[in-house]
Amino acid sequence: MFPYIPITDQEKKHMLDTIGVTSAEALFEDIPEGLRLNRGLNFDNSMSEYSVKKHMHHLGQKNKTVNDYVSFLGAGTYDHYIPSAVAYNWSQRILYGLHALSARDQPGDLAVHI
Repeated sequence: MFPYIPITDQEKKHMLDTIGVTSAEALFEDIPEGLRLNRGLNFDNSMSEYSVKKHMHHLGQKNKTVNDYVSFLGAGTYDHYIPSAVAYNWSQRILYGLHALSARDQPGDLAVHI
């Protein structure tokens, strides 16, 4: 094991026995062989934690997200802007309780009548 993960072989065996597998590799058996990374990561062993974090952040920026493209998912999923003041006010507990003030609402509704 890695020196920064304090686990003994006995502790590892106990954990594996607890979840009913014989090895850590058995946890990955459901992943098709073609999708597994069957080599070590290509890192310089002398990289500091900060350097690895910076490198991984740089690699992550190569990925694209829904913020990079127009989304056609529908069901209310679209680009919109909620001002931080509105988001903050909506998160306050007082607004969650206001639905009890209206007799028109069913119990559990999250309607706000001001």
